[in-house]
Amino acid sequence: MNPYHEAPESKIVSAQDLFGIERFIKKNGNPMNERACLIKYFYDNAKKNWVGKYELEPCHIGLRLAHLSLQDLYAFKSMCEDRQKTQPGFVWSKFFWGCLKVRE
Repeated sequence: MNPYHEAPESKIVSAQDLFGIERFIKKNGNPMNERACLIKYFYDNAKKNWVGKYELEPCHIGLRLAHLSLQDLYAFKSMCEDRQKTQPGFVWSKFFWGCLKVRE
């Protein structure tokens, strides 16, 4: 084992734009689009309490949110954050998956 071996660095860096909106920039300099940033936000929060037969993947979250526009995704994010701040004993993933249920 090489004693000078360093831990691998993350390939995505967080940054904020002029309006304070968080953006993610890859190490090669290409910024991710807004939709990818929002899906990453939902993925990071949904996997915290994930209990399932398989591991949760970002593509699964992306498919579940594919029918929502950017405006709807921001509204959904705001709704989740508001509920998290105001409701005691809030479980983020339970609220997230409950809101995504299809009603006929």
